[in-house]
Amino acid sequence: VGPSGESEADRAVREGTVNVSKERSLKAQQDEEFRQALELDQAREASAAEARRAKQALRQKWDDMDEPDAECADSVDVLIRLPSGQRLRRRFPTSTPIAVLFEFLDVYWEPGKAAKPAKKFDLATSFPKRVFDRQDVEESSTTLADEGIDPQRVFFVQWK
Repeated sequence: VGPSGESEADRAVREGTVNVSKERSLKAQQDEEFRQALELDQAREASAAEARRAKQALRQKWDDMDEPDAECADSVDVLIRLPSGQRLRRRFPTSTPIAVLFEFLDVYWEPGKAAKPAKKFDLATSFPKRVFDRQDVEESSTTLADEGIDPQRVFFVQWK
């Protein structure tokens, strides 16, 4: 019997009951946190699947679009060099807004997990040196012809 008049057995039972109650409370809290994390993961996966479907639909739209013939005087053969060394090439009418080049990249470029966010880049030419800011060209309707882009032009992805 301890100083409070409680027997060792009574104290052990009381402490055991308290410990079981704490363990149940902790388990319930962990179960709730797991459920919330699972719901968040499922929502992220659903969002990623939707983004993949949307990108595939855009890619199909681009694949179905006709390119101007190589002999067409009102067209520009665009080559875009990516940071990975990969190259994307497509022929565009000179009346194409420059913003469409960014859309083209959004559809066909897979920057990878280690890359910077895909929307944080500009397109640049080497000579004459010009930089086309994504936000600026998306807010304007400037075309390849307006910018005097040559019939064959190389653009480089330039990280911001």
